[in-house]
Amino acid sequence: MTEKAKDNRLRRMAEKNGYRILKSRSRRWRFNNQGMYMLVDVSTNGAVIGWNYDADLDENQEFLQ
Repeated sequence: MTEKAKDNRLRRMAEKNGYRILKSRSRRWRFNNQGMYMLVDVSTNGAVIGWNYDADLDENQEFLQ
């Protein structure tokens, strides 16, 4: 499975469970933005994992399952 297909599948899974996956748009690595993903609870708009955009797709998948 390609990374894009996995990303799309996880985004749909997150939406069904009341979450949203955000991808960092930064072009440079910084301490508070490490260039990966963040999982956000839609009802509270708070980060669940990846507070510094440091969660990868596998971590998101583990949490959602």
